[in-house]
Amino acid sequence: MLPLPYRTPKQDVWNHSSAPVLTKLVDSGDVASFGLLRHEIGDQYNMNWWLEAEDNLSFYAAWSKLAKELQANHMDDVQQLMDATIRHKDSLVDAY
Repeated sequence: MLPLPYRTPKQDVWNHSSAPVLTKLVDSGDVASFGLLRHEIGDQYNMNWWLEAEDNLSFYAAWSKLAKELQANHMDDVQQLMDATIRHKDSLVDAY
């Protein structure tokens, strides 16, 4: 985890909700790794996170576990993260 002042409020939200769930998925072997990509240069702050699994089926199973956990326990955090991550001008996939 980055020390202050390098962290942002959105990263703190991610550290509070998504990172612990993803850590459990790594510890259980459901996910090989995960991380957070961010940049603060340009017209707005952006962040994106990723996860890696052994194969497609493992990825989708882990994604389902992550989504269920976040939906059940962290919906306020999810909304804040969606506001921070979805709208990225150079993203390969536009979710909306």
